[in-house]
Amino acid sequence: MELWDLYDRKGNRTGEVWERRHGNFLEIPMGRYQLVSDVLVQHRDGTFLLCKRHTSKDVYPGYWEAGAGGSALQGENAEECARRELFEETGLTVEKLELINILLVLRVLEQTQVHSMVLLRSFGFVYGSKVMMQTVGMQMQVKIGKSL
Repeated sequence: MELWDLYDRKGNRTGEVWERRHGNFLEIPMGRYQLVSDVLVQHRDGTFLLCKRHTSKDVYPGYWEAGAGGSALQGENAEECARRELFEETGLTVEKLELINILLVLRVLEQTQVHSMVLLRSFGFVYGSKVMMQTVGMQMQVKIGKSL
């Protein structure tokens, strides 16, 4: 179970908390937003880290995405979320994160067998980091236990 703080359209915490369950992010009340952070990771050879989403994810299952990221947990700020997600998804810790952009995301999800047209509302913080490591032999996390 994850707990998320909810935000108003100006990016202020509302004091409301959302209990995350599979697919229920679609039910976040109108006028409320979640906070998400993504980290674009550039390797020393100039290439960028790509991660493949697990097929059990409720948003874009099995898709490739640039970098690592996810939703902020209750009490986390955007940078704390970015660092936690980067470590959870890749095992990487970085000294420096550079804030690249802050977005108010109002995204219509594609119509699929799982979802109809849905408006996803979030504040997205995009960070960048350069890592001094070889890309060959990098091993990603193996999730143990129940997935969201």
